[in-house]
Amino acid sequence: MPDGAGGARGRRRGRATLWGAVAVGLIAAGAGAVVVYLASSDKDDGGARPSARQSASQRPGSDGAVPAKPGAPKPKPSPVLAGYHLVHEKDLGVSFPVPDGWTRKSGTGEQVDYVDPTGKVGIKINVLDFASSDHLEHFEDIEAQWREREPTLKRLRMQRTTFRGDPAAIWEFSFRGRASDFRGIDLGFGEVGKEEYAIYVSGPSEQWSEYRPIFDVIKHSFHTADDVKRAQGAAAGTDS
Repeated sequence: MPDGAGGARGRRRGRATLWGAVAVGLIAAGAGAVVVYLASSDKDDGGARPSARQSASQRPGSDGAVPAKPGAPKPKPSPVLAGYHLVHEKDLGVSFPVPDGWTRKSGTGEQVDYVDPTGKVGIKINVLDFASSDHLEHFEDIEAQWREREPTLKRLRMQRTTFRGDPAAIWEFSFRGRASDFRGIDLGFGEVGKEEYAIYVSGPSEQWSEYRPIFDVIKHSFHTADDVKRAQGAAAGTDS
């Protein structure tokens, strides 16, 4: 059981209602490091926002997620696969698998980054206070802001889904870096009024079939503080 995921963070973070892990390119050729930015805003979530647009490619649950029935137990994280190791980010209150040999590049009270040995493939995990009422709208806002700076940004899919019974949205896109084309995938989820999470992976488009499964491994073995509490409660119930 991950001992870091259950630790209470020493401080509460300010409300952040627009988030996302967005990779925007590479440093000069040969530098070997991905530049990653967090799009953020302090506007009130209760303010006027564009209505969510659901096209035929944005059908709920098309990512394979099944909406949880009221009162049904939430799915548990999967065991960590060989070739990965579980990292415990105590400040974020989460644990998740990272490929062996990857390096932790940065971390704050709201996010952490890991990169592969080439510096061209990255993982970013975000945890923010107060999940929004519409994860899809958040992604739409981030996309609109980013497209103003990066005209090569191309949406591949953006849709509502669920993750372990909680509301969620998933966004896949491509963009042009200084050296090559890149792909990214971002999953945002969280129960309204509780913590909001984002799991993001990006890498070169030419090797995307190799890097894309990393996202699934992280997603399936991602542990939150609530996951740990549920596991501890289940264990206590078994012992009683």
